[in-house]
Amino acid sequence: MKITLIGSGTRANVIANFDGVFSWIRLPLYKDFLLSHITNKSVVVGRMAFMNPGFRELLIEAKAKITVLGKEIQEKDPDIRVSRKLEIALASASDSHDEVFVVGGAHLFEQTIKRAHVIWYMQADMDIREGFSFPKIEPQIFHKASTMSLREDLPQPVQIEGRRLIKKPQSSIVVPVQIQHWLKRKTKP
Repeated sequence: MKITLIGSGTRANVIANFDGVFSWIRLPLYKDFLLSHITNKSVVVGRMAFMNPGFRELLIEAKAKITVLGKEIQEKDPDIRVSRKLEIALASASDSHDEVFVVGGAHLFEQTIKRAHVIWYMQADMDIREGFSFPKIEPQIFHKASTMSLREDLPQPVQIEGRRLIKKPQSSIVVPVQIQHWLKRKTKP
């Protein structure tokens, strides 16, 4: 079974703040990128990531075969599997596909990064420094196969002046984004 991690975070590799709010879920570029990789594929996702409504909707939109790793999930959708153990979640996800995509959260990334064969990591130049982080990608285990730099225009619907919110729907902010593609190094026999 091939394991591919797909993650995204800020300059400081923060994938979600401590309240579980995803910093990157607002990026249309990330949504398109994720959908292009996981549509009709097997996905393993952590409980906290899955409970984020925007992320859950994205996984369902992709028609992914979803396995949630978590203890306290009462899932009513019969197409979504729940497992309490990582090995069972990976095996369950791989029973119909050769490749399993791990899409978050931080704890699940930490548990699977050394087993991964491929990592796709989208880093947005956003200034969020505290929260749950993507684990360090070790250069002795992975090599960077490619990097693509893009820019994302995000609408900036409100601006704060003093205590008043001023709506400015025509304004936007430009967020530089870098997509990194990492491959596991071949080990010598």
